Parts: sequence; C-alpha cells; structure tokens
Amino acid sequence: MIMAALTASIPPAVAQDRASHRDDLAADLRALADRRGDVDAFMILSRPSILRRLARMIAETLPVGIDRLVGSHGQDDALVSAVALHTGIPFAVVDTASGAVHGELHVSEKVAIVRTRRAAGEGTLEQRLEELGAHVVTSVSVLAAESTASAGDRALFGAADIAGPVVPGRAA
Repeated sequence: MIMAALTASIPPAVAQDRASHRDDLAADLRALADRRGDVDAFMILSRPSILRRLARMIAETLPVGIDRLVGSHGQDDALVSAVALHTGIPFAVVDTASGAVHGELHVSEKVAIVRTRRAAGEGTLEQRLEELGAHVVTSVSVLAAESTASAGDRALFGAADIAGPVVPGRAA
C-alpha cells in the first residue's frame, strides 16, 4: 500500500489561520478517499496527525456548557477520546446495538455527540441519550452527506469538500 503524503508532515512556516487549517485538513481527507470519494473512517482515525487536527476543529465548534461528549461505541471511540483530551470534557460511548453506556452519563447532562460519519436517517444514538435523560445540545460529525444536516447538527466536511484533486494547502 502506498502512503499518501499528508500536509501535516510539512511544518507550517507561520501559524495557520482557521481557513487554511481547514483547507489542509480537507486535502488530507481527499488523499485518503477512494475513487468514489468515500473515506474509510478507520483511515482517518488511525492517523494521529489528522485525528489531532480534527479534535481541535471539533472543539472549536462546541458551545460553552457541555457536560459530556458522547460517541458510538467502536466507530467513534478514538475520535471522542481525542476531543476529550483536547478539551478536558469527560466522555462516554454508547453501544447503540445493546444500549449499553460505557463511562458515566448522568440525567440532565448537556451532551455533544461526536462522530466520524453522520448517516442519513441516523437517530439511534440521539434516541438512546434521550431515554437516559441526557440533553443533546449539538452533534458534530467529521463527514456527512450534505442532505443529513439538521438543526443542531454540524458536519465539518461534506461530500463536496472531499471530492476533487488533492492539492495540499488549498481546498478544491
């Protein structure tokens, strides 16, 4: 397997502004995409340079007053852990198949859902959190189809952001 060159391996000459930071991260995600433009979540989460920058970017979107971060057990463990380390906000993961909660989650907590990918029609995690008495304040996904965003949902990158040629330092 040939490793794609990632922009994080090139130290910036000066601190990047938010737009340049986002553009470089989008270029790195495009480098991981297959021919259809799909990015395997594990490819994102297994690269510390990408994971660290995603954690920072997600942290910047979180409103003040979040009590806990929550992710889906398995697929979002690394991402929600990275965001928790970056912010200092505790986290829990929910096994949506069994409903089990790993970590603490208390009634009336204000939670932010952190996930790698938001799928159309996905609401199982939100439903389980409501059943447990948590209040979902926001949901932040790394990747999402443009049509999946709804009130309270944010996607850092849509399909259009990942499509196109890899041009480090500049989004397509």
